[in-house]
Amino acid sequence: MTTIRDNVFRVSYHEIGKPTYHGFVDVPGGGKLLIDQGDIRYIREATADGYEPTFFISRTTALGNDYVVVGRQWKA
Repeated sequence: MTTIRDNVFRVSYHEIGKPTYHGFVDVPGGGKLLIDQGDIRYIREATADGYEPTFFISRTTALGNDYVVVGRQWKA
């Protein structure tokens, strides 16, 4: 996990255990990340096209200080 800004981090698909279903997954360094159905579809499409899915995540108090996806990037 790489720090981008104060409360925004970049994490790769491989770092979060290659999720295949929506729900919470573990994040390196502690905490949970909420993955929704759109994120799972993005993972399938990116990997099928030969890209490594990369997420930008941020902590939110709405989920008890767990992480949510705030952006995605197709990394070659």
